[in-house]
Amino acid sequence: MKTMVRLLGLLGCLMPLGIHAQSLPDFLESAVMESPAWKRASIDLRKAEAKLLEAQAAFDPTWRLSDRGKSVGSDLYYRYQDAQWRIPTLGGVDLYVGGQWGNGDWMNPESSLPASGLVAAGISVPMGPTLWFSERQQNVTRARWHYRMAKQQWDLTRWDIQRKALNLYLTWSLKVAAQEAYASSWTYLDAQLDMYRQAFRMGGVSQRDTLDLFAARNTRKSQALQSGWEAQSAFEKMSSFLGHPIDSMRAWTPMELDADTWLGLPAPVTRSVEAFPQMALAAMWAEASQRDAQFESMQRWNLPSLGYQFLQKTEDLNPYGGAWKVTWDLPLWNRANRAERALSRLQLQDAAIQQDAMKTSLSNEVQQRIQMWGSMKENVVTVTDQTATYASLLSLERSSLQLGYSSVFQVNQREVAYLDALLKRNQSMAEYITFVGGWWWLTGQEVPWPAAR
Repeated sequence: MKTMVRLLGLLGCLMPLGIHAQSLPDFLESAVMESPAWKRASIDLRKAEAKLLEAQAAFDPTWRLSDRGKSVGSDLYYRYQDAQWRIPTLGGVDLYVGGQWGNGDWMNPESSLPASGLVAAGISVPMGPTLWFSERQQNVTRARWHYRMAKQQWDLTRWDIQRKALNLYLTWSLKVAAQEAYASSWTYLDAQLDMYRQAFRMGGVSQRDTLDLFAARNTRKSQALQSGWEAQSAFEKMSSFLGHPIDSMRAWTPMELDADTWLGLPAPVTRSVEAFPQMALAAMWAEASQRDAQFESMQRWNLPSLGYQFLQKTEDLNPYGGAWKVTWDLPLWNRANRAERALSRLQLQDAAIQQDAMKTSLSNEVQQRIQMWGSMKENVVTVTDQTATYASLLSLERSSLQLGYSSVFQVNQREVAYLDALLKRNQSMAEYITFVGGWWWLTGQEVPWPAAR
């Protein structure tokens, strides 16, 4: 009874440190939602969305009203009134509709207007390639690419968080399983030691068997305590990963690392490497770099920008005249654009190199996982059978000891072999779960985790 109370106390000190989750997918999703990395990725996505909205604002129609003048005493020197409606369109073309009114004795000659004022409708058109590759259109395209890349990075962050959460979850489960195995052996050996001590006092067993039991019991006790501390340390890493204080967590049960539950995990659905999240992100970056290179190449042809407005009197709306504007900014050596073209070409080359390298790496990793799939499943089955064999041998050895055909030393050796096989079985199962989950996440697909039992 004393040892049982001690065992329950040891387990009780660990259970309140858990996190409540009905199943592994629930825990992984909770880990994603609570992760600071996920929150930062979400902020980056919203920033990219705001940048796209800012770039699209260059196409917003604008309405402008202006009324300015000057009077001295009761004399009106001049007054100018102006109303404009400007509509930016694709290709750098601007549409214009407006009206002008003015009066006064001291108006500037170039600003003189008919008494009824003028209405105007016009258009401004850039000549050359910039008609198709305007800077404001390029800014929108670039912002849209950055938003798509931020969305893809958002998904990649989710997969990465789930990988780390699964590793932490499995590590904690392994430590708890080891602690439970050692604690169970400790409880059994403690009871056996009490019996052997009583039998030794009565001369029924040798001192050597009692000492063997004493040494084995202390070894299991030390292993149980050590694995308990390791389990607590593993949980502290989990709580830190989630960003929660330990005291705020609720109890839950570690994973059961049995073959019946996890060997049924299927291989990922076949997909092209280009559809993998990392590859898709690299492709987006390459396409965005290609667009930047095209834009900078078009900017070398610097041609005039033409604008013309048809003017009419407001009183009869008859043709009255026109206003035109021709501007041509031509840098003598054009060094700024030459540098931008060179940088865009280098960025495109860098993106292509990264894309090719990633495609090769992902293809090799998929082939490696396909080749490892069968051998890993076979290894799990082998170590599971081996553990069951050592469990049977231990049970038989204990029965032989009760009949007087074995010794405490032999039973202890059988138990050591069984515990070693059990821990190896758990480790192999954890590696298999990590292998399968990582394969699904590599392809950008949700893992079909088995339902909780």
